Amino acid sequence: MIPLINSQTDVRGINNVVDALKKVGMDWEPIKEPLSFPDGKPSGAYGLRRSDNGFVLTHGNSVKSGWTVLPNIKKMEVFQKFIDSGKVTLDGAGVFRNGTIIFLIGKVVGGEEDVTPGDAIHQYVMASDAFDGSRSVRLGFPAFRPFC
Repeated sequence: MIPLINSQTDVRGINNVVDALKKVGMDWEPIKEPLSFPDGKPSGAYGLRRSDNGFVLTHGNSVKSGWTVLPNIKKMEVFQKFIDSGKVTLDGAGVFRNGTIIFLIGKVVGGEEDVTPGDAIHQYVMASDAFDGSRSVRLGFPAFRPFC
């Protein structure tokens, strides 16, 4: 049985995106393959599967012929610029649905603010991607409250 949600892995202390992705097993590539109708005729759509274990990433969805295959490492390279600037440290990386969605999250150095005294919110940078045809690479700045 494949878990729906895989937990985030702590990657604190790692200063290289490639090493972080390898630590959590995200150093595989999506493979695009043509889909066909039951009679064998091409559908014009493509499915995606993982290069390491063959897991189908596009369950019930598909991508079009123009969708460009990029390895996870290539997609997350933009995150390295934040780390190299010294303004972000890697915090976590993980997958949902066996790699259908992947993410990296980094903590903004000095990015903690108290809403009220003792009630801190931490600033993060998060990069994610989905292989189910629902979205492309996203980069955002979520704020998290470690305790409520």
